[in-house]
Amino acid sequence: MHFGVSHADQTVTTFSYDPTGNCTAVLTQTGPRHSPLTAKTEYHRDALGRICKIVSPSGSCVQLTYDPAGNVIRLDEGKDGNLRTTFLEYDAANRLVLQLNPDQSRTRFVHDAGNRLIERTVAYGTSEAATTSYEYDGLDRRTRMTTHSSSGASEVVTYGYDPSSNLTSLTNGRGKRWSFRHDLLERLIEATDPLGRVTGYRYEVEDRPGGKVEVVTRTLNGVPRVRTTYDLADRPARVEYFSAAGTPQETVTLGYDPFGNVLSCSSTNGTGIVRELDSMDRVLAETRAHLGKTTRLTYDLAGNRRTLSIDGMPAASRTYTWDPANRLTRIDGPGSATVGFEYDAHDRRSRATLGNGVTVDYGHDSAGRIERLTYKRSGSPFFTLSLTYDLRGNVRTRTRDDGTVRTDTFTYDNLDRLTAALYGDGTSEAWEHDANGNWTRVTSGAETRDFTVDEADQYVRVDGPGTASVSYQFTTAGEWSLSQVAGTTRPTLYGWNPVGQLVSVVAADSTQLSLDYEPAAVGGLRWRSTMAGGTLTQTRTLWDGDGSVLAELDPDNHVTRLYVNGTRLDEVFG
Repeated sequence: MHFGVSHADQTVTTFSYDPTGNCTAVLTQTGPRHSPLTAKTEYHRDALGRICKIVSPSGSCVQLTYDPAGNVIRLDEGKDGNLRTTFLEYDAANRLVLQLNPDQSRTRFVHDAGNRLIERTVAYGTSEAATTSYEYDGLDRRTRMTTHSSSGASEVVTYGYDPSSNLTSLTNGRGKRWSFRHDLLERLIEATDPLGRVTGYRYEVEDRPGGKVEVVTRTLNGVPRVRTTYDLADRPARVEYFSAAGTPQETVTLGYDPFGNVLSCSSTNGTGIVRELDSMDRVLAETRAHLGKTTRLTYDLAGNRRTLSIDGMPAASRTYTWDPANRLTRIDGPGSATVGFEYDAHDRRSRATLGNGVTVDYGHDSAGRIERLTYKRSGSPFFTLSLTYDLRGNVRTRTRDDGTVRTDTFTYDNLDRLTAALYGDGTSEAWEHDANGNWTRVTSGAETRDFTVDEADQYVRVDGPGTASVSYQFTTAGEWSLSQVAGTTRPTLYGWNPVGQLVSVVAADSTQLSLDYEPAAVGGLRWRSTMAGGTLTQTRTLWDGDGSVLAELDPDNHVTRLYVNGTRLDEVFG
């Protein structure tokens, strides 16, 4: 039995079923209409109707094995005999008690009579084991979490609740307490940190043509910082930002299509984004008024990005090629830059071929982590980065080979806190921590620095090496506002906007850095950096919708640098 769904872009997804109604395959059209090009995912079932195998369009498989009670006891992933296997064990109550991971590390789980998880131990049965224990109240709410190890180190967090199970307090390992209050509708109205700084939330209702809308104001110690007005569909329509003194700084207005997608976002600071979408809610065009640039996108029938272009910048155009499994295999452009990609049996990137002829080989360990990056030119390696991990997943060694081999070795306590590093050049560092994981001392070779934190775990002073000392101050929002070296007359000052983004740095030598951002409602990406002091320099940045940089521009919005990267957040390849 087959069932098809026609999409707004005229593509069809077909579902196949067995006689009992279980889905056995999903075929997604990836070529022109009526084309045989499809991406097929298969679902195989055992005699009891349970999924026992899933085959992806690339041929990579997930195979499941069950015990008589129906618990998954084995999970195999991969293809062509290249498998990663996870084994799972259960107790008589069918609760997971032990997991043997592909890297042979074990994770142990312990439950109480109420089936609540009370212990979880990673690297179980080894000297690297670390156990996190959980305590609950009579309403099954977690009241205490303790992470401890065989070395005796531990971190403790405790939780408090009101009768409606809203969180009312959080106390860290140093005994410092954060408190929270909620209204009768269980909305957060107040959060107080150990220094007594109060973040408040005020909820109001205003009349608008067609009905009432909600207005939410976030305050800091009673001063308004952000006020959000929602539309009749409960979407943010207007966001007002205020300075630390409560004076208006910026207003952002948002517009939507009937399906709730943001079509426009404009700010009183001159930034603005306007979008055009297709019938599948994908961005076809995105115009940034503050940069005078429009980015245009097209897609293939599987929804993958096919092309990207920027109006007035033909050299920036690029084309993306995908295989039938919807894996990116090639990027062409800008200019002559071409990047190719290959994949392993687990659908992980195994090789990238860059436009300059350099290849990057990606090696993975049994747990799927990056183990080796090998850079080659004309087939000959010229740089290799190798990583090894401990049984809890921390990087244990990092080896760089560019003709000279240098290995850095890292040591952690059983709470995963970095305690020592021995670098390939023979230097070393060591770290000591307090009960909440803050640094208390860092030793670099023969030099020592001591760190002091306040009640809210903010570093307020660093002493050393020798008689050197640096003090730090923070805003009422907890942002770093000042640093000053002892014995000097001029500090370095830091400025922040109401959403916690760094907007200015004035160094002790009077050098100034200014940073400007697009509205937080559409990502809040930095679009302009200005450095003043001696020579005035300014860099503008154009981003794509996934948060990857496309180009850098000069103050006149002329291109100074283009970037090539994959879709979504990815590496820069050129």
